[in-house]
Amino acid sequence: MKSTFSKATFGLAAALYATLTSADVTSRQVGDSNDIQFQWGVPESSASSSSGAFYVQLSAPVKYQWVGLGIGSRMAGAHILLMYQDGNGNITLSNRQADGHTMPTTTTDGQLELLSGTGVQDGKMVANVRASDLNLQLGGQNSWIAAWKTGSSLDSANTAAQISRHDGHSQFSINFAQASITSDANPFENSNGTVNNPSSGGNNNGDSSSDGDDDSSSGSNMNTIILAHGIIMSIVFVAMYPIGSMLMPLVGKWYIHGAWQFVAYLMMWAGFGLGYVYAERNGYFFNQTHTRMGTIVVALLGLQPLFGWFHHSQYTKHQSRGIISHVHIWYGRALIIIGIVNGGLGLQLTGNTSGRYMIAYSVVAAVVFAAYIGSIGFGFLKRKRQDGGAEGRRKKSDSPPVSQTREYA
Repeated sequence: MKSTFSKATFGLAAALYATLTSADVTSRQVGDSNDIQFQWGVPESSASSSSGAFYVQLSAPVKYQWVGLGIGSRMAGAHILLMYQDGNGNITLSNRQADGHTMPTTTTDGQLELLSGTGVQDGKMVANVRASDLNLQLGGQNSWIAAWKTGSSLDSANTAAQISRHDGHSQFSINFAQASITSDANPFENSNGTVNNPSSGGNNNGDSSSDGDDDSSSGSNMNTIILAHGIIMSIVFVAMYPIGSMLMPLVGKWYIHGAWQFVAYLMMWAGFGLGYVYAERNGYFFNQTHTRMGTIVVALLGLQPLFGWFHHSQYTKHQSRGIISHVHIWYGRALIIIGIVNGGLGLQLTGNTSGRYMIAYSVVAAVVFAAYIGSIGFGFLKRKRQDGGAEGRRKKSDSPPVSQTREYA
């Protein structure tokens, strides 16, 4: 009888423990095939006091080199939990802060504690985390971002390990009111000490409303946008604008020069629009050197067609250059050079400072720049020869001097 009573008492206690620590956790799936899962649980005491700890689980297949979960609606200023393998069958959890679109750096803000069940198991990286002292509404809705990179394991226990740029990212919201747990205990562990399967846990009832970019496909869309921006602006500043400037001293046809540069001008605005969309979504528009310089250069180049028209009118009327002519020519040259430099800053912003893109960009820019300088020298020598020939002919005929200044050469 006593034994039966003891067993019943033990069973009741176990059931009570399970009830007290049971998790009405909420979850979110992202990733290439929705195979990355995040789960949250917030103790009632934390939610009611708007302070204290909450629990979060990061789970992802080992095909991912790293996975990050960030607090915030955009990368700039986000507090990021970064997970990757340490090379010894466990994971490294790195506490980081993001600043624009550069690699997040380690921070001491917030308190993170890894719990039981953390590690690499069944082909998955799992991090069960107790977190506190972070800027969150523990009883309400919060914005989150996520990012991931596929590839070979980092195999590093260094929390400041270098990481490559993400393959995809996502933005979403989670309502912590739907992630309430009764007790301040690990909700990802059962009462018998076993760990919940990340693929089956959670009620997936977090409010996922967002600013229109809340799934992995949108991350791919953003990657496409920034890639298109980079390609278009590189073509415009490294190729089209310099070549258009070289056409006048080499060909001498103003309408070819004007048509070429106008096409480049339209492409520039298209590229700028794509860059603006991406920068605004990620929270660093006019917050980085590249975005500030790029905006200023594009705005100043907006005046260049007007200067070109005044220059052409001046030359047509007087067959010589005026002040506006020199403004148009040297103003354009200066902005092209600044634009080329800013393209390199853009590659630096994306983390492509030592890869093939940076090398290719630098080589092409150097070749075009050399050709550009050469065309300026060619035009100068051509004018000298023309002026010298005209002067000789004038002396022989005693005719008055006639200007031989070309429109752009």
